[in-house]
Amino acid sequence: MKKLVLGVLCAIALTGCKVSKDSNNQTDKLDESWKAYCIAYNVDSESPTTEQENYFLDCWCGSVDEELALGIDE
Repeated sequence: MKKLVLGVLCAIALTGCKVSKDSNNQTDKLDESWKAYCIAYNVDSESPTTEQENYFLDCWCGSVDEELALGIDE
């Protein structure tokens, strides 16, 4: 029984590490996208307006302009 519990705990711990790495990778991609957006639209990255943040989330993310700015060729 102890081996089973230990095995389950190890599996959970290893899965947690994988999820953490994936979320860090997504955060890095979002940071790159935010920087590209700020450059393209002359936005102050440290203190954007609500309108600028909304445009980033609603229009920029996933757009052709974003893909061109990030060099994504999919």
